[in-house]
Amino acid sequence: MQVTYLEFKGIRILHAERVIPRGDNCSGCPMHEVSAKHHRQENGFCALLGRGDWMPGLSFLWDWVKECSINLNSEDCDLDADPAKP
Repeated sequence: MQVTYLEFKGIRILHAERVIPRGDNCSGCPMHEVSAKHHRQENGFCALLGRGDWMPGLSFLWDWVKECSINLNSEDCDLDADPAKP
């Protein structure tokens, strides 16, 4: 198990992976935020990464696409699966 540490909104989270949802999106993730200061397609922010869509290297947080690799592989999201095979 990957152990992550995070200080989030004044609360210390030792195993952040326990609150990161499984799959390829951040729907329901308490660390996903939206910035009112940025355009809709640049307003996603990940408190775990401490980065937002308006920063270099990130671009899909606004659409709830997961940018971290925590709990990425699950039954709903198998990145190793061959798309040509049913």
